[in-house]
Amino acid sequence: MLRPLAPLLLLLAAPAAWGAIWPQQLNGLTRGKVTTVTLPDASLAGEYGFEAGERAEYGDGKLLATAWRARDSTGALAILDWLEGEKPQPKGLMRLGNYILEFQGPKPAGNEFDKLYVVLPRLEQSPLPPLPGFLPKDPIPGSARYILGPVALAKFVPSIPPSAAGFHFGTEGETLEYKTKAGPLRLTVFSYPSHQIARAQMPEFQKLSNVMVKRDGPLIAVVTSAPTRDVAEIVLSKVRYQAQVTWNERTPNQQVRSIGSMLLSIFALAGIVIVFCLVAGLLFSAIRLLQRKLSGTKGEPEAMIVLHIDDQQRR
Repeated sequence: MLRPLAPLLLLLAAPAAWGAIWPQQLNGLTRGKVTTVTLPDASLAGEYGFEAGERAEYGDGKLLATAWRARDSTGALAILDWLEGEKPQPKGLMRLGNYILEFQGPKPAGNEFDKLYVVLPRLEQSPLPPLPGFLPKDPIPGSARYILGPVALAKFVPSIPPSAAGFHFGTEGETLEYKTKAGPLRLTVFSYPSHQIARAQMPEFQKLSNVMVKRDGPLIAVVTSAPTRDVAEIVLSKVRYQAQVTWNERTPNQQVRSIGSMLLSIFALAGIVIVFCLVAGLLFSAIRLLQRKLSGTKGEPEAMIVLHIDDQQRR
């Protein structure tokens, strides 16, 4: 029974599968061939929230645009770190909300680039996690990996078990490598929703062998491979948590309303209501006078019906 509907279903599905991300026009060039792109590891891509990928040619190959879309901005950040660490390392990758973009050719700039905020479907621009800002600076380029679950942990830091990380708390982590005088060092930092959860999870890391652990607020920093304990201590000391406080900023049109200004507003509103009632009454009287003049009647045009209820009760 579905066979007669097959051409119609293919026609309806074509826009979604053909050019589902990139627009028809970009940077003054017309879109040509469109292909689907994926990520190297399907399990890791699923953990990062990868949704779709697409590569489009513009202007007969003058511009090659590639896009990977994640569920949210955090997933896009994790995918960006992952792709930048692949061999050979790609160049020109950039993050736009929950998208990772790559341009080979004349990169869109100015108004052309601003159009991407409108044409890219399901663009999401939630704030990025603060965890990268708490880590030591100048890691080895391409060594950063964001950890959102057990798949990423097993792939990038297999010496730490998922039970120690405790991803059921909503834990996120990042692992990086640093150059030291004694040799390379790997640092992994986990971020927990609260100080209490991090404090309770700390003993799980202390059970691990050949690691050095430090807790700072909701962060737990772990050095899993270090040439010496001294260099590990130096790197751990650079992991510092700083609480972020958001202040309500005054907008240009914001007014501080006191009790006096509130009373003035009430009186102003009452005056407006009184004026409206007077104008409505005068308008109603004018209409009644005009109606009486046009009908040529004297006195009230409509008689009033009076019910003498008291007289009937006395009888």
